[in-house]
Amino acid sequence: MSTFTQYLRSRPLLPICLMIAVVIGAVYGWQKWQVYSVPDIGDPFDVEAYLTRTEDGERIEKITMETDERLNQLEQANQEEWSRYYANDGDYLPWKEVAPSIKADVRNAKPILEEWFEVSQYEPGLLGPPNAIYDDDWHPDRIKESQFLIAEMVKKSLLDAIERVDYDEQRDLYERFLEANSVYCHADTKNGLTAFMCHTTVIGGTLRFYLNQPDVPVDHLWGLKKNLEAHYHRQPPASNFLKYQYLTISSVIETELDMVEETDITKGLLEESETTRRLYAMLTANRLKYCDLPFSERPPLATFQYKIIVPPDSIENIKGGLKRELDINYFPDEQADEFLSRWELPSFLQQYRLAMMTSFEAFPSVLESCDFDQLRKELYLTRLALHLYYREHDQFPETLEELAPRYLSILPRNRDDAHSPVAYTIEDGNAILKPQENPLKTTNYPPGSDLSDLTK
Repeated sequence: MSTFTQYLRSRPLLPICLMIAVVIGAVYGWQKWQVYSVPDIGDPFDVEAYLTRTEDGERIEKITMETDERLNQLEQANQEEWSRYYANDGDYLPWKEVAPSIKADVRNAKPILEEWFEVSQYEPGLLGPPNAIYDDDWHPDRIKESQFLIAEMVKKSLLDAIERVDYDEQRDLYERFLEANSVYCHADTKNGLTAFMCHTTVIGGTLRFYLNQPDVPVDHLWGLKKNLEAHYHRQPPASNFLKYQYLTISSVIETELDMVEETDITKGLLEESETTRRLYAMLTANRLKYCDLPFSERPPLATFQYKIIVPPDSIENIKGGLKRELDINYFPDEQADEFLSRWELPSFLQQYRLAMMTSFEAFPSVLESCDFDQLRKELYLTRLALHLYYREHDQFPETLEELAPRYLSILPRNRDDAHSPVAYTIEDGNAILKPQENPLKTTNYPPGSDLSDLTK
């Protein structure tokens, strides 16, 4: 019997310890390979430049909140009438049927709006930090609600100016609103997309009535078209919001991990945080690579579906199983296949991170909102072009092609795979735009038409 064998027999636990050490070493080596085989691209964009591109956010926020407070005080002073207005769906009444006291308040709001318009002198940019979800002193919802209130008052002011046939005030309100609205488009994801909706509130809520004025100066129509084009040129691309989302989700994941018992030892051994950082950076780089391309040049979104184990929070939930399916949206290419394969069998901590990430993800909806907004902007410009054509020819064109290039540089197109032109017909002398998105369908009436049966 060899000396080595005798040695092992005298220490029966040693072989077991050696086997355990080998297994731990193998797992550790495999985990290290899992981490460091993922390319480290760093941050997918210049984070420092993105965060320091403006210092005016605090001042913009202050002006917005002050305007909100003053408008609320104005309504509270006439609370009974405003309550009746909202209770009777006042926003859906023709403006001429709105109570005189409401109209008086709208006119009294003019100096308040004048001060709010001053936000346009500040540099557009972030209104709050990406980790604002954990900041008790600032939250994007506060600015969001204020934006809606201000936009509604601007819309009412325009409808009032249209009723009073004050063309100069109409022109100034449009111009100054567009300049001020641009400031918010560059903010965080929530407020940036809210700015898009507020633009729709004002332009979409008044354009039909503005264009129906038979004697509105033609140079004012050209001026509004120019201001709209300048406004759209100032708007940031979808990547602006995806960058904010990247920083927000990175902050959320790190903060929420404090709730998970991940000790310093397991961090050192498993390096789960490093794996997640690298993978999410690659996913964001994939999205940033394609998201700003024109719709017709952008590859279609793909979905990677994975399953995670979710501990049940009740007996009833056990019946539905412990697995939950989650989706990650991306643009398909070779690099995407590489980093997505790393998420096919996520560990428990990776599962927790993935669940957190998808719960805060807004990528598909952000991209869809930007695409939808782009088509809506094209249709606004088309409606203006139709009325400019009408002013010179006393009729709408038979086809949209007749608008190019004098009245319209780019014809509106649907957001489908074929990038097909928006349908257009003439019915009873009215010009009808029929995009595939039915909510954007519009009927354009000749100037001076009776719109009394139409709501705002």
